[in-house]
Amino acid sequence: MSKETKSNIDLLANKDVSIDNLMDEIEAFDKYHNMGSMLARYVMQLGKDEKNTVFENDKSAVHAQTIVTKYGDVLNEIGLSFEPVNSTVKAFHQDGETEAKKLNFNIADGEKYAGYLGKMGQKIISKKEHKFIKKTLNTLVEQFEHSYDYDNPAGDENFLNAVAGLKEIVKGYETIDQNHDGSLSKEVNKLAQFEKRISKGCLKEYIYASKHGLTDDFTEWTKAFTPATWHGDCTVDRYRKNWKNICFKSLDNFKNNPKASEEYADLVQKLKQAIEFAKVDIEEKIEKNSNVNYVLLLSALKQEIGTIEKELMKYDL
Repeated sequence: MSKETKSNIDLLANKDVSIDNLMDEIEAFDKYHNMGSMLARYVMQLGKDEKNTVFENDKSAVHAQTIVTKYGDVLNEIGLSFEPVNSTVKAFHQDGETEAKKLNFNIADGEKYAGYLGKMGQKIISKKEHKFIKKTLNTLVEQFEHSYDYDNPAGDENFLNAVAGLKEIVKGYETIDQNHDGSLSKEVNKLAQFEKRISKGCLKEYIYASKHGLTDDFTEWTKAFTPATWHGDCTVDRYRKNWKNICFKSLDNFKNNPKASEEYADLVQKLKQAIEFAKVDIEEKIEKNSNVNYVLLLSALKQEIGTIEKELMKYDL
């Protein structure tokens, strides 16, 4: 690592722009601008004004820009940029709809950021440093799954910056996780899988499956709301649409890309397992449940599972 890069990292020890202070300000921002807090302030003002102005008066853009201005230059020195964005959560109220605000990290220089992570992997990091690293990791995974333009990746600067040095970024996160408490492992593995699919040439297809939970191990499918468990809390119509718009669409995506044959085969096998798991589970639920309406729904879902199983056979290897 160059002397210049080392000195840039040392800037983060400045008492006014330290990682500890940055995380304190980000946590305060997130707490004030999350949807729950915004709705609470909205409810408290109901009846006080002819029009509720809480969402209009939330100075989130100004607040965010203050943080960006204060820490932007220092973060740039380690290869990051910083911006306020709308979250994916929306609140609907009598005056319209509002999106909660959040602060996002972007990779501005992948090689620089990989160098920073390498440095952090050689030392004992503080709790706030670990929170900072975890937040950048979570943001990066979220951006891969929801933000980047895979129809025109060459025109997406944030994507190109993230991809540059991604292999070393993954190694940096892995080292930090191994030397700490292992709490980063799930997201680090996701990022590693993204990097692998970039090399293979099937990232777009893999991302679609990933953001719908289809790339998780099958053991995880049995613990979450997935094709293996949808029948437990789903109408027949919703169940059918989930399989069509998530499972079969993902299979079609993989099938249409010759570079994704391994991913295609893996998903076919997991969906077969999901069907078998669902068939056994639904029988147990019918046997144990005394609610007539719920049993009728389960019986209808059982029939739908049979139809979907036949459809899945068309994708057999």
